[in-house]
Amino acid sequence: MRATERTLPGDQPAGARRPAPAGSEQELRVALRGLRRILDTIELDESAARSARGDPELLAFSRRMIAERARRYHFFDGHLFADPAWDIMLDLFVAGIERREVPVTNLCFTSNVPDTTVLRWIKTLGAEGLVVRHKDSVDKRRVLVQLAPPAAEAMRRYVEEQMAAAERMHAAIFRPGETSLNA
Repeated sequence: MRATERTLPGDQPAGARRPAPAGSEQELRVALRGLRRILDTIELDESAARSARGDPELLAFSRRMIAERARRYHFFDGHLFADPAWDIMLDLFVAGIERREVPVTNLCFTSNVPDTTVLRWIKTLGAEGLVVRHKDSVDKRRVLVQLAPPAAEAMRRYVEEQMAAAERMHAAIFRPGETSLNA
């Protein structure tokens, strides 16, 4: 070796291949999954922003839809009208507007069906591309669920149509200036 040539730690002869560090492929896969989650979150944030459109009525109407569904349980046995998939979608839609994270355990609590049924529906909705599951970045034991961006947009359009239908129904029942049937 000449005096002008210096070798540094990790230098290899020309043409020699440097072996990949152990676990680098696995690390890349983990990083890629993390990037996908970030992209899904960005898309969901954009979808939530479109969903709310600065309209608190959309959020209020969505909450009323959930409350009306729950009201049935005061009059009828809950298992007769259980629709966990729709309950999950509504809960996740509201959470998206509120920019609130939803752990799987919360969905189990609010769906009024056995936990195994909720877990099965979350898996089915995920397979259909309607929901996205990911680990909580703070508490790795928790799994969070959110609507996939196309599902959030579809829910927004559905709720807006329901709001318009309710307004049309109200207009058909009440004359201008009336607000109740007793007026």
